[in-house]
Amino acid sequence: MTPTVQLTSISKAFARGASTVTVLDGVDLTVEPGEVVMIRGRSGSGKTTLLSILAGWLTADSGTLRWSPDIETRPDAWNNVAVIPQTLGLLSELTISENVSLPYRLGTAPTDGTELIGELEIAELVDRPIDGVSLGEQQRAAVARALAAHPKLLLADEPTSHLDPDRLRLVWNLLRRHAASERMSVVAASHDPDALLFADRVLDLRGGKLSAG
Repeated sequence: MTPTVQLTSISKAFARGASTVTVLDGVDLTVEPGEVVMIRGRSGSGKTTLLSILAGWLTADSGTLRWSPDIETRPDAWNNVAVIPQTLGLLSELTISENVSLPYRLGTAPTDGTELIGELEIAELVDRPIDGVSLGEQQRAAVARALAAHPKLLLADEPTSHLDPDRLRLVWNLLRRHAASERMSVVAASHDPDALLFADRVLDLRGGKLSAG
């Protein structure tokens, strides 16, 4: 089976004042189709940096990144790689419905996300602006927008950090269902012990190294 994405010996360092801090130090990661992988680590451990490299948003100092042939060379294409950033990336001037359907209206997603909005229990909020709903409701809108693209790879940075336990299970059960039915790979960063229960694998990022949790 061809991996969805594979990192080999990835290293990344950043300048902080007069010093250089190595965030990732020879990281290897292979993610198979349909697999849900959780990355666990303290704040500042490099989880967001790792996800950004997987998304193609950030270039590693050394090492290689390979996507499967199913993923186009444009790693930002909504129909191949979808990202739920920690900042969510929702547009405040748009409503919930407009945010979720934006990739569809841009022609880069096959569905407008209406069914997902219902499954994520935000249907009654579709006409509200982003600033008029809670952070948890915004997170669920961001999840709906990402899943509506039916991506091959979904990257999520703390996607359920503002959800109560019931809604956390709702979101992760939905993500797992899509991973299984569409062979979508999920790589997520999370601090939440409850979220980790939904992973096929949990990996710890510590001291720039990635290891089995």
